[in-house]
Amino acid sequence: MAQPSRIESRLNAFRRQQRMQAGSLIITVFGDVVMPRGGSIWLGSLIQLLSPLN
Repeated sequence: MAQPSRIESRLNAFRRQQRMQAGSLIITVFGDVVMPRGGSIWLGSLIQLLSPLN
């Protein structure tokens, strides 16, 4: 069985947390990803971006 990638490992650790801080995560995404690239994103794109965290 292949070892999980670093991203998958981090996602798994995030999923194991007792309480996810969705608001903080969305603000982080906007500050680190969206704002430097024009400041807007389609809702469908945001959902797709965050779906691995579900």
